Amino acid sequence: MSGWDEGGVFVANQGATTAPGSAHDLHKLQFTKFLREFRRGNLFVYRDQLRRNVNLRNYYLNVHLEDLISFDEDLAGSLMKSPAELITPFGDAANDVADLELQRPVGTVPRSDRADEDIQIMIDTTQNVLGLRSLLSTHISRLVAISGIIVSASRKHAKAARVTVQCRNCGTLKTIQGKPGFGGIDVPRTCEQAQPTFKPAMGAAKLDQCPLDPFSILADRSVFVDQQTLKLQEDPESIPTAEMPRQLLLSVDRALVNKAVPGTRVTVVGIYTTIHQSGKSDRKAGGGASIQQPYVRVVGIQLEGSGRAHTSFRPEEEQMF
Repeated sequence: MSGWDEGGVFVANQGATTAPGSAHDLHKLQFTKFLREFRRGNLFVYRDQLRRNVNLRNYYLNVHLEDLISFDEDLAGSLMKSPAELITPFGDAANDVADLELQRPVGTVPRSDRADEDIQIMIDTTQNVLGLRSLLSTHISRLVAISGIIVSASRKHAKAARVTVQCRNCGTLKTIQGKPGFGGIDVPRTCEQAQPTFKPAMGAAKLDQCPLDPFSILADRSVFVDQQTLKLQEDPESIPTAEMPRQLLLSVDRALVNKAVPGTRVTVVGIYTTIHQSGKSDRKAGGGASIQQPYVRVVGIQLEGSGRAHTSFRPEEEQMF
């Protein structure tokens, strides 16, 4: 498996972006109510956490799934069944609550114009933690919690969250939203604008279409986020006798990057989904689009306290070694 994080071509069509509408607005109101009203005793947990994190320029919010279940069980159930759809209104609600806590006008600045300050929702849970061998096809597109050991980590790289493209022929600008996880950017191959041109021989104006593949990416007007690929291996004690350990790819971004190093035991919360990885064997098989490779788009990592991330020795132990 050497070089697993180099030269891979991943294709995915997840369609995770959700246009604002009645369902989006309803879920956003429900999440806003949870963030503003949930409390332990006299402490408003998530309002205080948002205010503290944003003041420190840490644009993320740690949410305990058990808190959401105790506050609104139906909303928590919807989040576990359709996490890709509900993560977006959850983040929008966190942005609005942060604006209210910091006494900033809500909605006056479009979210796309402050993408680097969007609140990242990070979920953790201690319930229904699965092993890699327990993951089934029925878990696809669901929120799952998996335990294991990080055995490999790729280098951090920049992923386009939103790009601005410009037509080289007519100068038209277009903004394209990126897909989460291993999803990429779908740059259109044709420009919708038609330029009028006057030809004296014809004596009339004519609309000329732009050529094929006219768009160039404007990096200075695009938004990028940090992304990293991890490899999770099942716990040694859960491997049956004479069996090889199983592994699973993880996609982490933004505040979750570099949080876990190889050798660390973790509990990962994320969206169990699939990608299609193209390659020579795929072409020889004649397509194989129905065979997908599973991976987890991570929305939360809990370190178990075992591994290099938490290793420390007392002076007498160092002297003994």
